[in-house]
Amino acid sequence: MYCRKKCNELLDGLGFKESYRGTDYFRAGVAMVCAKRNISMTKELYPALARATDSTPAAVERSMRSALEAATESPLWDHNWRSLGGWDHPTNNEVLRRLAREMEE
Repeated sequence: MYCRKKCNELLDGLGFKESYRGTDYFRAGVAMVCAKRNISMTKELYPALARATDSTPAAVERSMRSALEAATESPLWDHNWRSLGGWDHPTNNEVLRRLAREMEE
């Protein structure tokens, strides 16, 4: 329960909108990266999330990218992402791994 709450707080703090399906994928993806540090995004993570939601790996990746793009336009993004040691224009992979590291602290 604590992990889910912390993940929600991190995503909210970065400006991820709950209404985006990609936000749910990020939440599940963070849990998967925490469980298996060297998970492959294209061969393992996207297909696993797609199977769980009756979708396709490409649709999962697009939804995550869309949610990330919307979050980066949020006024919360710049300050909070930089405080996590982030950089401009991160990929889904970079955000998932950074959030997973934050979850472990």
